[in-house]
Order: sequence, then C-alpha cells, then structure tokens
Amino acid sequence: MPEPTPLSLEGAVRDAYLRYYDTAYWLRDGRLRDERRELLVQDGVVFTEPLVEPVLPYEPGPSIAETCTAAGLSPEVASELASVVFRADTAFRLHHHQAEALCASVSPIAQRRNVAVASGTGSGKTESFLLPVLARLLEESHQHGPAPAVNRWWQDQARGAWEPARPDGGRPAALRALVLYPTNALVEDQISRLRRAVARAPRRGGGPPMTFGRYTGDTLGSGELPRRVRDQAVQRVARELRAMEADLDAMADPVEEIVTQFPDPREGELLTRWDMIVRPPDILVTNYSMLNVVLMREREQPMLERTAKWLAADEANTFTLIVDELHTYRGTQGSEVALVVRNLLRRLGLRPESPQLRCIATSASLDGDHVQEFLQQFFGVPGETFHITAGRPREVPPARPLSTSERARLLADPTSISVDALAAAACRDEHGQIRATRLSTVAARLAKDGSAELEGPFVDAVARPAPGTDPIPFRSHHFIRMIRGVWACCNPACDQVPLPAAEEPRRTVGRLHSNPVARCRCGSRVLELLYCYQCGDVSLGGFALQPDDEPPSDDEWYLSSLPSSPRAAERPVFARAWGDQYMWYWPGACPRDASWQHGTHGFRFAPASLDPRTGVLARTGRDDATGTMLAAPRVEDGRVPALPGRCPRCGASGSNRQLGLFYRGVVRSPIRAHTTGAARVSQIVLDRVVRSIGATPEEGRTIVFTDSRDDAAGPAAGVELNHFRDLVRQLA
Repeated sequence: MPEPTPLSLEGAVRDAYLRYYDTAYWLRDGRLRDERRELLVQDGVVFTEPLVEPVLPYEPGPSIAETCTAAGLSPEVASELASVVFRADTAFRLHHHQAEALCASVSPIAQRRNVAVASGTGSGKTESFLLPVLARLLEESHQHGPAPAVNRWWQDQARGAWEPARPDGGRPAALRALVLYPTNALVEDQISRLRRAVARAPRRGGGPPMTFGRYTGDTLGSGELPRRVRDQAVQRVARELRAMEADLDAMADPVEEIVTQFPDPREGELLTRWDMIVRPPDILVTNYSMLNVVLMREREQPMLERTAKWLAADEANTFTLIVDELHTYRGTQGSEVALVVRNLLRRLGLRPESPQLRCIATSASLDGDHVQEFLQQFFGVPGETFHITAGRPREVPPARPLSTSERARLLADPTSISVDALAAAACRDEHGQIRATRLSTVAARLAKDGSAELEGPFVDAVARPAPGTDPIPFRSHHFIRMIRGVWACCNPACDQVPLPAAEEPRRTVGRLHSNPVARCRCGSRVLELLYCYQCGDVSLGGFALQPDDEPPSDDEWYLSSLPSSPRAAERPVFARAWGDQYMWYWPGACPRDASWQHGTHGFRFAPASLDPRTGVLARTGRDDATGTMLAAPRVEDGRVPALPGRCPRCGASGSNRQLGLFYRGVVRSPIRAHTTGAARVSQIVLDRVVRSIGATPEEGRTIVFTDSRDDAAGPAAGVELNHFRDLVRQLA
C-alpha cells in the first residue's frame, strides 16, 4: 500500500463523500445532478484545500540525571522519575522547557518559582508539569513509611460503618497538586497518564505510592457522605467499582496502553467523591466549573481543610496549581476563573507571595509582550516570580525558492531531495511565525514562477523522506463541512444556469446555489431545493413572510430562503409549521383527487402559482397554476407540518400514525432537504481515513473527539450503527 499523503487522503475522502451524496440524494434530472456536483466541489463549499503545518522538533536538552541534580533531587528520585514518566533511565534527555520547568518549580531557592510553558503543540507540555509534581511525590515517599494497602470497602459487604479507600498511615492525606482543565475531554486524557505513572512507580508497602482522582460532574458518589456500607446509595457505587475490577481482571493479555484507559480502584485512583472528600488524593484533576462548586458547597470542605492543615504544619510542604490551556481563560470567563483561583488560595491559607505555592501554566498560544502581566492578573501572584519558557524548536532557514537543479531533481524523483526545511520556511507568515499554510501557497513559494506542478512532488518528498535523514515532520489539516442544504432559483427560465440546457425535459428550477441568498443574478427569488427520497423529483420550500400590519393569510405567502428569525432556521425542514413558518411548492401539475386524512383533518394538493420575481405563492385555479402546494387546515392548540406526508409525483408516503407528533409540526415525508447528518458524514470520513492512512489496525488508528458530551453521544452511536449496516449490506 503506498504511503498516504495529504493529497491522496483529500482525494479519497472527497470521492467517498460525493459518491455517497450522489447516491443518497439522487435526483431524476441528470443535469441537476451534474450541476449540484459542480457546485459542491467548489473550494469552500464542502471541502477546502489542505493546509500543511511543520511540526518543528524540539532540540534535546540536559538528561534527567543532570536536571534532577540541578534541582536538588536525589539520584534515587531521578531514577524513579525517569521510569515513571518516560519508562527510561536517567540518561534520557529532556527538552529544554521540560528541564527548566522541573528546576524552577522544585528548587526551594528559585526566585522564579512559578512556570509558564509556551511551547508548541506536541512538544511535551504535559510532562513539563508532571515532572515537578511527581518528583515531589516520589521524594516525599522516601521520607515516610510504607504506604498502607487500599481499603476496598466496596468488596467487604459485612462491614458496618463506611471507611474511605485511602486509609490513615503513611503520608498525611492532602492535596499536593490540583490540575485545572477547561474541558472534561482533557481531564480524561490526563487521568490516563496518571494511571500509567502510578503503575510504573515503585511500591513501598502494600499500597500505591501516590493517589489521584478526577473530580467532575461524572464522578461517582454524589450526595452526602455515607455512614454505612449497606446504605442503598453506597451499594450502587460498590457494584460499579466491583465491575471495574472484574473488567480489568478479565483482560487476557493486558497492555499498558489499553489497561490505563480503564479505572482501577486498587491502584491509587480514588473514584468516588466520598473518598476524595474524607481523605484527599495527592493529585486532583478537575475543571473550573467543578472547582467553583467545591468552593461553594459545605460538603467538600474537609478536602480543603485537610490541605490547609497540611500546609500549615510544615513550611516545606508545597501546593502546586496547574492550569492547562491557559489561553482559553480570557475575557469574562478568564476573570471568573481568576476569582475562583484566588478563592481557592485564600481557603488554603496561601498568600500570593508564599513560597509554598507553585503555579504552572501551559499553552501553545501564550506569547506577546504582556505575558507576565496576564499571568499576574490570572493567578494573583507577582509576575516577576514566573519563569517563562517556549522551548527551543529546530531552527528553520530563511525562505527561498528552489533552484533550477533542485526543482529538476524534485520533479524527477521526490525521494532524492530533502525539501522539508525549505517547505517549513515557506510556511512563515508575514510576522515570521510558522503556521499552517495552504498547500498551493507552499508550492508557489517554492517555485520561482508560482507553478502548481510542485504540489504533488513536494507532498511526496515530505511524506517519503530520503533514508538516513532526520526530516521535519508535517501535519496536514483537512476541513470538511456537513452540507446544510442546496438552494435554487425558482425561475425555470433562469439565464444563469451554468450547464447547457437540453430541449427536453424542460428544466423545473433555475441556477443552483450553495448558500441561501435572497435573489439569483437573474433577478428571481432563491428558495430551498427539496427532493423526493423515492423518485428524485425536486420541489422548493421557503420561509413564509407576512407583513406585520396584515393578518395571517391562508391564500397568499411571500417566500424567502432567508428566515425571519434565527429560531425559525434552527428547526429542520420536517419540523417547520405550515403557513406561519414555511411553505412547500412543487413545480408540477396538481394531481387530481389527491387528498388524505390525518386523524379528523383533511389535507390535499392544491393548484398554486409562484411568481419568480416577488416570491409570492398563491392558491389559484388550475388554469392559472404554475405548480402545486399543500392545502392544510388550521388546527387549534397545534401545528401542522409544512411538508406533505406524500410525494405528488410518485405517491410515496411516510408513516405518520403518531398524531401527537404530527400535530406538533413534525412529519415523516419522502420530501427531504439536502442536509447531511453528523453521524453519517463522520462514518464516511472515518471509513475513508482509516482505509487511506494504513494497511494495519495500528497504522489506521484514529481518534475522534469533541468537547461536548451531548454532541458526541448521537454521532458516536450513529457511526457504529451505520458501520454495522454497511457490513451487513456487503455480506448480503
């Protein structure tokens, strides 16, 4: 299988998407199908040209052994830290920003004890705060006795009183670090990393070397603290914890990458709010919304009080506050989170200038002349105490076009020349920043004459570098829109039709449009293009506009592709109300005796005329009609759907037996809009991406994520169902 490139992936996804669309949204009129295809392939309608972005490698810095010595950590801690974070020995070399973060945060005498890491994506920013946090915990574990075993209260059903999972003994229970994330998706990723770290850490005694917990709205154990194990709420949680243990024990060949995706209550992860409130974990991972709730509720106060008591007991005890993706906290939201941070520090008894407080911020977008001021305003600590590091990415040479000989070699054999450095330089913007850049722009900057013939060879050269080289890797960005509809000029005689019109059959709509516009260039109204799922015949739909000073009419409507309000546009076409919101029009002769019932109300197709210039749809007699509309009754305490439940051409109909749903304005109809669903589009793109980027499951591994759990729920289930149906179709 040839190596995938941005161009090959773009072509594969585009071809699959359009073939699906042409099939699922089939139109009887071949000219309309061809014109629609030409419309959708235009740049920016569904697809955009791929962007390429150089991922500049960061130069290796000092080893872990050297960094830990500079930070005042023992060789034993250095050895354990290398194993826990990197699964390596102390000769492992850190990036410069990682080493600087470890030294600045751990050193007890550092003047710049707080850290802001502003390196690029994929540069190891997470390790920049994991290293100092875990180094402190490992060092502390050497100073205390063996860690006691986890109290598995969920397994001992004979118990009377409930006791938390983290028992007394060993290190005092308190929050050593709090990691603040903007979204729960990032929280989940961090928890997996902590599971790996704890699994690799050496055990001293029967218990885990450190504890951690995720405190979000999804965390088990809501409500008041339990008193007895046999309480009903406790038993529900106990069953879930036992199921987690059983799932892990059932794994035949556990692999670290897979195992750490699942919680294990036996390995230092506190999985209930009750456990974390009574005996706080060493590391708490949460989001700012939940942290604000914790600070307001009385129930969580023991967690804060234990931490404050631990800090007051010894000046050497340190609390680390970590804020990831700091750039997301700007404006009003940033001010609110900054107040939450100040409230937290006040509750812990930490002054802004206290050496017991260590702040670590990470962001790939933290730059400019006012970074220190921003950090001071957010954390409330003096700006001069921050050590700001952006790491040391590989140097990129000045931009220049390829020489004549280089260009000839590239065109002859893309693998014979290394162009990654020049291509990275071609991704500089006017401010000198390396950014994602259109593929054609990079090729034009590499070519003296701006020729586009270098796009393919350049991509091949980057995707298949010459053996023995250390090339700069590139990331490609592909943008695909869900199709939100197709619109058409309502004038069949439109003079803007781009494809030549045949004599027969007569065209029923004018030029197609990819966006809802008020008028076509011919001067006629543009309306939404609808089609019949069964026969492919086209019809039109428009938002019904009524003058404010006129009562609602049942005989005449002004139609527009633009809604009168944003709320009207939010409803899908099958849930828009007849008359007041939306009207349907078919540019065909009205069928005779075409009437039907929904409950006690009668519906029928009626002759109608549509004025292309004004967009006025009116009931008429058969002699004056230009097409057909839906004639529907007014219903008290209800809404009638705007679309007919059947097609006037082929007679296909939908099942509308649920009258309660129907009279809320929702209809099952073969008449549909040209809108695609998130689940189907995701499944098509996923299928093609996995097939294109690798021949094995490991090569084709793909991660799909969204910041919204609600947005993810529907497509996640839909993708799985669609994939299953496709497999059944292929087998059948």
